[in-house]
Amino acid sequence: MSVFDKKIGGVATILFILLICIFTNPTKEQYIEYQRETFGEPFVENEYLKIEVIDFYIFSTFTPLVLDQHHGTVTLGVLGKIL
Repeated sequence: MSVFDKKIGGVATILFILLICIFTNPTKEQYIEYQRETFGEPFVENEYLKIEVIDFYIFSTFTPLVLDQHHGTVTLGVLGKIL
């Protein structure tokens, strides 16, 4: 195997892993379901309580906002799971 073949294999592996991360990135609905399962009560968005979602393609962060000022606990989502 030449050095060029090893580089192509390494790049292909990294791209494959990145594609898996992108396609399994959790959604806002999965975060709401996670909140309901964890805390036992449904999470309802209204004018006082919103969810801020930041999508970095390979992972996402979810933060509840109270009155658009007070941030709650930041939760990380990667590979289809909320951590």
